[in-house]
Amino acid sequence: MTEPRSRTPLSGLLTRAIHSAVELAKAELTSYKKDLQRKLKESAAGIGLLTAAGLLGIFALAYLVFAGYQGLAVVVAPWLAALLTAAALLLLVAALAWGGVRLLGRHEVPNPAENVNRFTTEIKDAASKARTTAASSPGTQEG
Repeated sequence: MTEPRSRTPLSGLLTRAIHSAVELAKAELTSYKKDLQRKLKESAAGIGLLTAAGLLGIFALAYLVFAGYQGLAVVVAPWLAALLTAAALLLLVAALAWGGVRLLGRHEVPNPAENVNRFTTEIKDAASKARTTAASSPGTQEG
């Protein structure tokens, strides 16, 4: 004769499943953080060079604007040259800002609470399916 197998209670299975899900989430977050730190370390030199290039680009742009002002000052009065240069810069700023607002308007900022709610719902669904499966199998002990 065969001996009946002892079965783990449903509450024990659910506890183990939830614990495993939490451990998996923690492991995924730890892995993501390590990967992000590694990528940031690898790209630090590139970020530094791009920052230096951007700063020098700003200086170069300032000298170009000043050269434009000086060129206009030869043709018109200096105050009018400064006014025209400032107006041109403000038009450029407005165009760039308008384009940026339009691009940002197309994208929705993700809400972290939605991810937590979705994860919670998935855990509850999995627990419900486990209960249904355990209740439908014969010989399951509840406790």
